[in-house]
Amino acid sequence: MTLKQILYDLYPEEDAKKAEGFLMSYKFHEHLDLCLKIIRQKLLNEESEINQHGVIQLSAVASSLLSGVNEKIRLLELNENDQFILQILSDISSKIFEYILKSSKSNKSVLINQISIALHDTCLIFNYNEDKLFEFFKFRQMQHYANILLNNDKINNPINPKDLRFYHWKGNKTNKQNFIALFYENQLITKSSKKSIYKLFEPSFEFLEIELMPENIRITMTLFYWLKKKKLLIPSGYGGFYKPLKQHIIGFSQNIIENKSVGYYSDKLKKNHSEWLNNTNKVEKWLKDLK
Repeated sequence: MTLKQILYDLYPEEDAKKAEGFLMSYKFHEHLDLCLKIIRQKLLNEESEINQHGVIQLSAVASSLLSGVNEKIRLLELNENDQFILQILSDISSKIFEYILKSSKSNKSVLINQISIALHDTCLIFNYNEDKLFEFFKFRQMQHYANILLNNDKINNPINPKDLRFYHWKGNKTNKQNFIALFYENQLITKSSKKSIYKLFEPSFEFLEIELMPENIRITMTLFYWLKKKKLLIPSGYGGFYKPLKQHIIGFSQNIIENKSVGYYSDKLKKNHSEWLNNTNKVEKWLKDLK
């Protein structure tokens, strides 16, 4: 993935061109582009690094990404009208970490934890505000995903099978299979969950243990938000729209919505306006022909 591809993935074409121009004028473009080139090269040679080290070695380039961007920000005297460049940098940094997660064959939890340690040490050495920077780079989300992968919480709640919930598909019946295919074709779920996802949308009296792809949790939750809003899915029984997810998605309540309401989680998603708009546009394209 190139920097240009990231920008066009994040924003509409006109905004992507403007963002690229801002990166050049503020002199961030070269640093980000170089970091991405090194990441791409390492991903190409990942098998060799896994054989030698057990996991791809990206800690150094992640530290360079953080320190390089932050040092340039320190040198700038940004006023309120310049705050948009910070949002662009935050969006790009998050996408780079997501790209690493999606592309790497290494153990994701080990990889993220190694990068986390490297970034922590970088903050200590340069006297950076770790909490502020981790929030800026959205790396706390990556750590959260690592914990989901590491803990891999299995459903062990002793619920009577008759109390299990599932979804009724209310769209065009002939499109039901195409709808379900969205989940594995767009890597919203792990490969091991492919068989189980079908059972989420039909009467079932077994725990399904479906695992979401950590790097795509936000767009998956955006998808369910719109499925509810457009009334394309209706849950069986009582307990609310998200009851089937709470019962069948691994770590849903504890790790994904962190024991808060789904509404609270959705509000957090909407606060990142560019990502919410981008994910909503993707979801609307997916659902366009399935009603």
